[in-house]
Amino acid sequence: TTSYTVTVTDSNNCKSNAMGIVTVNNLIVNINAVPDSMIRRGETVILHAVFSFTDTSIFWTPSYGLSTTDSAYTIANPQENTSYLVIITDSFGCKALDSISIYIIPEEIVLVPTGFSPNGDGVNDLLNVTLSPNLTLQEFRIYNRWGEEVFNFPKDNRGKGWDGIYKEREQPISTYVWVVVAKNKVSGKTVYRNGNVTLLR
Repeated sequence: TTSYTVTVTDSNNCKSNAMGIVTVNNLIVNINAVPDSMIRRGETVILHAVFSFTDTSIFWTPSYGLSTTDSAYTIANPQENTSYLVIITDSFGCKALDSISIYIIPEEIVLVPTGFSPNGDGVNDLLNVTLSPNLTLQEFRIYNRWGEEVFNFPKDNRGKGWDGIYKEREQPISTYVWVVVAKNKVSGKTVYRNGNVTLLR
């Protein structure tokens, strides 16, 4: 808030003063939620606009995924990455705004076939793992029915897959256990998956 004075002087050096005050209302607004929040698809997060003045109007935009757009509290349930803007308007028409971004954590998909046939016919000769783009493969291990580790990526890096060979010998038809360790590139979380696979000839 500032006071301004203007002085007018005529040709006879007579002066006249006038003063005016410009009042600045301090608007403080923030969103009571962690910036750049990450949620899984289908989850919700509460957005809360906190401000220090009364006689206001509140508007959230876009309305996509919000339970309401004109309340200090609103529940967000976006299905894709979304940035929300909240606009607070006081009784003088002055506006303040803040924003928050919500990111959807991609699904963690780990696919390993239920069977493979390393018989050299060029079809399903290699057992490997397929990951969703948000995952990076850390380990891919395979165990036989006696608990022996017959394959270990990255130690046994044969194209990130198992060719049915262990100790330079073809392994018998049987059911094997696989274990996958991957890292989520978005959240940094370590992902563990396991299952069974049948070796056929």
